[in-house]
Amino acid sequence: MNHKGLDQSVFYFLNIFSHGEMPSLCEQRFVPCEIGCVRYSLRDGIMGTFHEFIDPGELPRGFRYHCQLGSSSTHQIPVSGFELANSDYHNLFRNLCEFVCPAFAMVPTVYCKANDAYRVKWCLQWLATKSRIDNRFEIFDVENLIVKLYGHKLGEEPSRASVSRSLEAVYWDYASNTRCKWHEESDMWCCALASCKKIAYCMSKALLSVYGIAITPAHLPSFDNGPGNPKVVILDTVRFQKQANRDHINSTERSGPSGNLHDRTTLEPRGLQPFNCPVGRGRGILRLLDSINALQSDNN
Repeated sequence: MNHKGLDQSVFYFLNIFSHGEMPSLCEQRFVPCEIGCVRYSLRDGIMGTFHEFIDPGELPRGFRYHCQLGSSSTHQIPVSGFELANSDYHNLFRNLCEFVCPAFAMVPTVYCKANDAYRVKWCLQWLATKSRIDNRFEIFDVENLIVKLYGHKLGEEPSRASVSRSLEAVYWDYASNTRCKWHEESDMWCCALASCKKIAYCMSKALLSVYGIAITPAHLPSFDNGPGNPKVVILDTVRFQKQANRDHINSTERSGPSGNLHDRTTLEPRGLQPFNCPVGRGRGILRLLDSINALQSDNN
């Protein structure tokens, strides 16, 4: 990676979805069904996108139910008979190569999350074999990229664990212009293109202030730039309330006699702040009842 002008360096984020991961007794490890890729730089934000649904071909014999279960629990892409699925593997893979690497002499370099790397590598090779084009892609962990970008500018590096946590943010799952058209119309957040865009969003949120770059609509969805707080949908209210109660108890235990939190060291690097939702205490009604009782006592 060229350290000169890192804010203008172009990065490619890639993800490929499958109809689940096949059991070890199946010869085929994955069943590719969707691919997304994003061209991004810190200076310009998202500069281009690539997206296709992949025709998986004949499903592994005896594992159709396994594929259906994998689909229904994630991206919900039909396992067969999907009219948007592309079976022209040669042109699909060639177009991907041209998107990532316009100059043939260059080696196409892409980044993905470490947890996705094995699946992405396997599916890329599957596509290359189907297309009869050499697979020249080099795949690297985006977590290491973010750590290096931090270290280059600040002289210190955040922990890899904190970077991984930031990449798991669900804040932009339903942001506008994030998912592909089909997933947008299906109101489904699990989308290969969206997963790549959210990596770009996380990098923008974490690194633009570090590099002194102004946020534009190409860096973050429009609702994240507007005034006020966006609407937050709590998908699991019980789990959220339990976590909120634990956070409140922990913060109380760390408070001194004055009620102020003691200074403490955080593992979060600068710019990778978690999204904090305000937690209501539920005491407003009690204060109102106390006021009513006091007024009644005065009148008596």
